Amino acid sequence: MLEVALEDAIAKLGAAPAGEIKYHDFSAPASSKMTLVKESSPANDQDAEGNPIYHNEFSAMIKGTLSRFSWSMEGVGMECGGHGWISPVDLFIEGGDPIGAAGCPRFTYGDYIYASEKFNDQQSHIVRMSKNQGDKDANGVFIFIYGN
Repeated sequence: MLEVALEDAIAKLGAAPAGEIKYHDFSAPASSKMTLVKESSPANDQDAEGNPIYHNEFSAMIKGTLSRFSWSMEGVGMECGGHGWISPVDLFIEGGDPIGAAGCPRFTYGDYIYASEKFNDQQSHIVRMSKNQGDKDANGVFIFIYGN
């Protein structure tokens, strides 16, 4: 998927790739694979019965050894404020406490340092992006870096 995205970007620039596209993470040299996931939660989203939906989630299972799980999320047009800090978008893995949050209204980046403990059990896990303002959009990009 990374190769397709890079080839598309190179083509739009009117250039050509200079050879085979490979990925290498110098902090995790045994990792040679990457999975990118893009999720969004549209403003005023509803289920089939008309109930509001304030989240989007996906299931992830790493076949190999996870080195890094990074994310970037944004709350589009969201505001912070009120009686203290309220995060517009929160990131969860299978319920639990939030592992990350998005700023107002910009992309916020982060790494989940306990990801390898969570994902290296060869089981499927739910990653959930929840927003606190249902009338706004939220977007997220999630990156899993792993090897055999």
